[in-house]
Amino acid sequence: MSALTKVFVVLVCVMSILLVALVVPFVANQQNYKEMYNTELSRRKVAETATAVATQQVQSLQQVESARNAELRAQVTALNNQITTLTADLTSTQAQLKDAQATVTAAKADVARLAAANQQIAKVHEATTDELKKRRDDDVDQKSRIVEQVERINELTSQTELLQRAVRRLQEENVTLTEKLANVQAELQKVPAEYRNASATGDQAITPAVPLFGQVTGVQDMGGQTFVKINIGSSDGVAKNMRFLIHRGDQYLGDMVVTLVDERAAAGLIKLTPKGAVPIAAGDQVQTGSQL
Repeated sequence: MSALTKVFVVLVCVMSILLVALVVPFVANQQNYKEMYNTELSRRKVAETATAVATQQVQSLQQVESARNAELRAQVTALNNQITTLTADLTSTQAQLKDAQATVTAAKADVARLAAANQQIAKVHEATTDELKKRRDDDVDQKSRIVEQVERINELTSQTELLQRAVRRLQEENVTLTEKLANVQAELQKVPAEYRNASATGDQAITPAVPLFGQVTGVQDMGGQTFVKINIGSSDGVAKNMRFLIHRGDQYLGDMVVTLVDERAAAGLIKLTPKGAVPIAAGDQVQTGSQL
């Protein structure tokens, strides 16, 4: 209920109380006045009957009654004016009461509409709460998966760092072995030719009974020599000192002899490259045998 409505209701109550306070005394006095008037009429009749006996008294009484009647008429006139005013006020109050009732009816309609709107809002709020709960659950799942992915990434990063350290260590060992090989070759050059040829038979390249095929996965130059890594290893039949021909399509690029063998990969030293051949690169084909 608005403040204006409350003020209006209070004013109506006050006006009703004032009307009651004014009307009740008026009704009571009017009855008294009527009784007094009837009494006076009776007295007047008695006075008229006694006129013959006491004219002086009648005249005095007539004067008194005239004055009193004038006073009563004035009072009646004033009371009639009050009644007219009160009637007008009552009419105005009734009109205001009707307006207030119309306002109350409109307010009730507004309250009903607001109640319906509140129910709709409650339903929307409930649906929104359910959706928010679902999204929070999805967010928790996403965060859990992110944490798992981060842990997996950290684990893979650690493994990658370990592998990188292992690769660096192998590269350092490879450099050391290459230096040792160069020193051995230098020492070998000091040995007489007949002894070098005799020792070379123990490191002679071998060829498997069944041809093997693979691809170059990496090329690295170290100490003036070129090392090639291929994607086949001991599980495919590759062995140390095995010779492979390297080619790109029908173009012969050179020979390599395997010096290191792993289960799934192998590496070897380029022993022969034709004059004017293009550099060997990852993706070139390798195969065992003496020719393409």
